[in-house]
Amino acid sequence: MTWYPIGPDFVFAPRNPNFKRLSRRDEMGRQGLAKCIAVDPSNPKVIYVVDRPSSGGTAVFRTKDGGASWKCLSDDLHQATNPRVDPRWIAINPSKPNVVYLATAVDQGLYISSDRGDTWGARKAIPGRVNKLIVDPRAAGNLAKVRLIAACHSGVYTSDDAGDSWDQRVMPFRWPLRSPLRGRPTSTPASRPRGFTTRPIPPGPGRT
Repeated sequence: MTWYPIGPDFVFAPRNPNFKRLSRRDEMGRQGLAKCIAVDPSNPKVIYVVDRPSSGGTAVFRTKDGGASWKCLSDDLHQATNPRVDPRWIAINPSKPNVVYLATAVDQGLYISSDRGDTWGARKAIPGRVNKLIVDPRAAGNLAKVRLIAACHSGVYTSDDAGDSWDQRVMPFRWPLRSPLRGRPTSTPASRPRGFTTRPIPPGPGRT
């Protein structure tokens, strides 16, 4: 077995001569700290990466060619909307992959794009700093009624109207995790300091 260093030195001293740097905005060499990776279910060459370096600004990038080239999708949000927008998680609508959802931490916002991140809609408020965002595949076809699950520092919240309103389903634990559980499609798990817990999700349109 051979071990290779992966960072942060690799930014300035790559072992691969064909290495291409993702961005030159991060001069502290913390480029490889990816928070979230999402792959387009209709095209595996389309990949989104949320970069949250230990110092400097956060950003979200997209590649359409399997990683050969990248485009920053958050620059327009920073320049035209709010320089405090700090991407934390990105999720893809499984029924309509051109629609992506970007959740933030300090900004506590949700931004929706209908063109794979080229442009973004107005901010929708989320009641907490997001750790993870999930699109419920059982109710993803109707864009106005998309069910979103947001795991935040203040608890787990659900929205049945694509982020216009939110209901708290789980009180805050240390690190809310993912949903739904395999074999238990009506439960939302959230991690606790000592183990895990689940909270039932009430049935609704498109959910059984």
